[in-house]
Amino acid sequence: VRIRGHHLSNLDLNPKVEPFPSPFNINPKRCVTGFFHVGCVNNVQLQQQRKYRDIVPKEDRKPMTVELCWEFCKNVSGAQFFSLRRGDRCACLPHYHDNHDYADEVCDQRCDGNSGQTCGGIRLQDMYEMHDCDNMPPVPCKRPPSPVVHAKNFTSRYYKN
Repeated sequence: VRIRGHHLSNLDLNPKVEPFPSPFNINPKRCVTGFFHVGCVNNVQLQQQRKYRDIVPKEDRKPMTVELCWEFCKNVSGAQFFSLRRGDRCACLPHYHDNHDYADEVCDQRCDGNSGQTCGGIRLQDMYEMHDCDNMPPVPCKRPPSPVVHAKNFTSRYYKN
């Protein structure tokens, strides 16, 4: 696999992709370990994206799956989300903006690499959030953190006062 003149093995999906700039890159050292499906959205935030098609040369692209897009995006510094569209398009994003203009469309395009998965629609995107499962303390907190100014408080069933 060649990415911008660099040779990578077929299993190496961690190319040196341009990181998202501040303020979009919340934690450059963050290590993504998991993801979950947010939903089918109409993302209109187009300025801050890193696209699989723009980074990986055509002859080196693999048929798209949810896992392939995640493997590509998880090491893009600052990416918090990834989206799939048209069955073969993958993008990494620090944030997204859903304008809820669905026009009776759905995310029904089958992924090119796995027909059992959907990879967005013609115009809409299947949006996924990426998270760091290992970022939790090994033991639960003994007391909750101090309240945040102007935040709405609620009674927790977990913390015992």
